[in-house]
Amino acid sequence: MKIKVLYIGMALFLLIGLQMNGFAQAEDCKGFYFVPEEMPEYREGNDILEEKIIEKLQTYEFKESQEKSVVFIMEFRIDCHGTPYMIDISKSPDESFTKWMEEVLKKEDAWVPGRHNGRPTNSAFNIYAKWKRKDKFKVYFNNM
Repeated sequence: MKIKVLYIGMALFLLIGLQMNGFAQAEDCKGFYFVPEEMPEYREGNDILEEKIIEKLQTYEFKESQEKSVVFIMEFRIDCHGTPYMIDISKSPDESFTKWMEEVLKKEDAWVPGRHNGRPTNSAFNIYAKWKRKDKFKVYFNNM
C-alpha cells in the first residue's frame, strides 16, 4: 500500500512539475512531440532565419582570448499557436547576441507551429551554429 501511495505521489509531483516548467501550454494544445510529422518553421522561412543569424554573426568581434571558432546552441519549444517558450541558450558568444536571438525568436507571429496528425502541436526546435573567425558559417536546425 505504501508503495502505491508513493507512486501516486511521484506521478502527481512530476505532473505538477511539468506544468510549472511550461510543458502544459494552452488547453487546446494536446501532446508534445520532439519530432512531429511537420516541424515548426520560422514564418519567413528557415533559410531567412539562417541568413539573419549569419549576418549577425559576421558583425561579431572575436576577442583575443577566444578560440578560433565559436559555437551557439539554442533549444526551445513552440506551442500549437506558434509561440516559443522554454528558451534555453546553452552556448552563446556573448550577452548581446543572446538578447538579439531571443528578440528574433519572440517576435510576434514569427513561427508556424509543428503539425502532427494534421493538427498543430507543441514541439521542440533546436538551432546550432558554428563559425570560424568571420569566414566559415554553418547553421543547423533540429538536427543536432
